[in-house]
Amino acid sequence: MVIIQRMFQRITIRHQNLLRIIPNRSASSLTKNECFSLQARTINGHNNAAGGGGGGACSSINTNSSSSSTARLLTSTARSLSAATSPTGTATDESKIDINSVAEAVLSRAVPTRHSRHHIPKVAPFDSLEGMCNKLLDAIPGTLFVYEADDLNLTKIEEYENALTKSYHTQQTVEYILRGYNVTFPTSLVQTTHPDRITNDDWKRATTTDAASYEERLETMMGVLERMEREGDVYVALRTKFRSQLARRNADDEGSAVVNDDDLTMSSTEEMEASKMQQLANTYGAPPGPSTVMYDLILDAISVSIPYLSPSTAITWIHKAEILRERALERHKLDITAGDMDKINLDSIPSPITFNAVIRAAANAPYNGKEEQLRDVALEAAFYTYDAMHHHLIVDRNTATYRYILETVGKYIPVSPSKGNIAHSLFVKACVEERVLDETLVDALLNYVMTDEGGTGKADSLGIDFDNWIDNHIKTTFHESKNGYGFPVKWSSKKRTKRYDRRFAAY
Repeated sequence: MVIIQRMFQRITIRHQNLLRIIPNRSASSLTKNECFSLQARTINGHNNAAGGGGGGACSSINTNSSSSSTARLLTSTARSLSAATSPTGTATDESKIDINSVAEAVLSRAVPTRHSRHHIPKVAPFDSLEGMCNKLLDAIPGTLFVYEADDLNLTKIEEYENALTKSYHTQQTVEYILRGYNVTFPTSLVQTTHPDRITNDDWKRATTTDAASYEERLETMMGVLERMEREGDVYVALRTKFRSQLARRNADDEGSAVVNDDDLTMSSTEEMEASKMQQLANTYGAPPGPSTVMYDLILDAISVSIPYLSPSTAITWIHKAEILRERALERHKLDITAGDMDKINLDSIPSPITFNAVIRAAANAPYNGKEEQLRDVALEAAFYTYDAMHHHLIVDRNTATYRYILETVGKYIPVSPSKGNIAHSLFVKACVEERVLDETLVDALLNYVMTDEGGTGKADSLGIDFDNWIDNHIKTTFHESKNGYGFPVKWSSKKRTKRYDRRFAAY
């Protein structure tokens, strides 16, 4: 992390120095060629800065090859701008190009100052949700983005990148729609992080504690996601058929795959073809279209709406949350199995929400201490997800993970020394191993764990050892205003770095 920070510091300083090369001329007075030359020197400076900072992989960057490739890129960009067409379709005269706009565009791309994930995401207006949703659902599968015969000439990686490019517009549209639905749920992710995205009038029309209304919106969001998954499956199926036919034709032309039809029955031939097509599909990667953001938005909506549902309905949606989590993780596994496609398709990488929202849904379920089936389903979902995070190579367990799992323990496990032992182990693991302690974790321990089954009433005792530990080590040590909350500072050293969003503790 320190090496990366130093590298970007060098990049920023070098960029500032480059801008001082022409101190008496503003960007608006540069000619078009000077603009591209400035960008070339800037990018070359980035390569030199990366190559000279900190050793390791950074020091192995070949600045000469980077410079030549950069020059080719800028030349191509210049030609594209020169040959740009106007909205009417006519070619643009190079002499009439607005140098000011070109210079501004070039300089603005030189060094990104704000990562795109920090930009405020667009949210579909409440009045447009139904129309946009119906338009998407009514579209014929295979028409939103299409596999074409020209894609057969591409390499495997180029083919996959092309598929992601084709599906990008539809993907962004679906995320836009799902954010519009998510913001209508109280305390949801989008509403919490961007409350200005819904007006008071929209809020009155959209927000209600009616369980039927919540379930209807959840079903709509699930339908939109399934429609996107179907589109991706159709794309992969079409690609598989194209590839299978091409392989068969090449084999016939070369005469290398001559098979005696008498030796093969119709069923065995069909099995061979089906096996080849299945292999083509499995080695492709995750189907284009769906993204982890889509799954996360629905999982978040389930977790915040489940308290308003009936116990039987809550059981159904906990199961659906688990299925969504598995479907999201399966997409990432497909990319890895296909050969590092996860490095190309970043939208398939799971996030802390993918796991924590399931635990949160289990913790928020409407349990009053009597519905045994709901208790069993919620405990299984929460602890299975908690264990899955432990074995995942990318997503780490964070403060939200332990807060929701402690709330789950407090609500569903009967008052007993075992309950105290489980809570003690989870709290110590969160502090000593994960180092994600914050005030919400202590609050979950004191106000959610030490309750009767169902989360109502104060438990008399969770065992002598646990009671002594709470009285002598937690209550007397905890001070919210102190650095580290009165505990060793290292216990809270990663409380923000492991969050989904450092500004918010929800996930």
